[in-house]
Amino acid sequence: MFIRKIPKPVFIIVGVVVGLAVIGKLARSNNPELLLTKGQEHLNSGEYNKALRFCQKVTRKKPDQIEAWNCKAESALFAGETEEARDAYNKILEFDSENIEAIIGIGDTFIQSGQLSEAGEQYAKLLKDDSEEEIEKAFNLINETGKFAPIRQAFMLSMIGDSQASLELFEELTETGTYSDLPVVWWGRGLGLLGQDMSNSTSALVSFDKAFEISDGKFYPALVSKGQVLLEEKDHKQGLSACEQALEINPDYTYAKLCKVTALFDLGRYDRALASTENILQANPEDYGTWILKGVILVKIKKYDQALEACEKVISLNPNDPLGYSNKADVLFYQKNYDEALDSVNKAIKISRENNIPLSNDTWFIRGNVLTALGQYLEAGESYYQAVQIKEDFVPARNAFARV
Repeated sequence: MFIRKIPKPVFIIVGVVVGLAVIGKLARSNNPELLLTKGQEHLNSGEYNKALRFCQKVTRKKPDQIEAWNCKAESALFAGETEEARDAYNKILEFDSENIEAIIGIGDTFIQSGQLSEAGEQYAKLLKDDSEEEIEKAFNLINETGKFAPIRQAFMLSMIGDSQASLELFEELTETGTYSDLPVVWWGRGLGLLGQDMSNSTSALVSFDKAFEISDGKFYPALVSKGQVLLEEKDHKQGLSACEQALEINPDYTYAKLCKVTALFDLGRYDRALASTENILQANPEDYGTWILKGVILVKIKKYDQALEACEKVISLNPNDPLGYSNKADVLFYQKNYDEALDSVNKAIKISRENNIPLSNDTWFIRGNVLTALGQYLEAGESYYQAVQIKEDFVPARNAFARV
């Protein structure tokens, strides 16, 4: 066996070539433009975690480059890193306070974290005034800006009450490779199913479970929606369990807290439910939904003066919502202040009609009770009849209608 020696100059040449190749690779890996291009390629191909890593490097190397922050924000959004995405969008606004992508992107982070009301408020910042022209311009931007656009559009359709179109778009997204692995899409599909008809609850629960599963147990909004469905189906213990599980993931998620309060109330644990509302209001004294629940709980435990105060707070927070006036009428009824109760429930009906808000069966039932107490039986019967028309299986209204 012969060993053939390679001359030293050959070793040197090979070493130089290899060294240059390594240096070239290192240079390319540290080139911000190349890193950004690579990040955008991964983003477009749906490799969001890889995209995020590349875009993070660019923001460190070129912290004043808006394109890099936008790449980081969008990658983080799709990777489920909601807070990182929101921070990146806010960074863009430091450079350009009117940046459309960033304004819309922050709204997208609210959708991703299950805060649909906050998302709507954020998108409204696109409006310079309330003119039809501005509204149309804003909707066009919302429907067209960024990779999140079809998801955003589906949620917006739901927000404006077009549940059928919203569900159809979510169904399409669950079958599209780029979006089918996103928890927020499956969560949206579940909400769409419920928005169309509450009888779709079984299919909705499948969607919520799917959203939670593909998020590796991180997407807590799906748990809250699951809990709310279970509560509607009178499975109070499982509903409470789902809401508490969501709170373990995000203790600050208000909707999970409200879900827990509702579950405790349904289980008859009124003291714990009331204490939970107090805890929420300590952190957020203006939380509308919590004040509503607090009033309902106080009525249940017959603390009517405090319940009335809670209703007045609800009205002050949102005077265009009939619910505050309806609940106030109920409290006044229990206090036997029937004339004021009638004024309040009539105000609820007036607001509903003026703002095209569907009337609640409870509102008509409360009105029927008040009119019965005032001895106005014919009008009371008409109110009970309206309550039954809205909800056919509303037994208390049926029984009251039969009596009058």
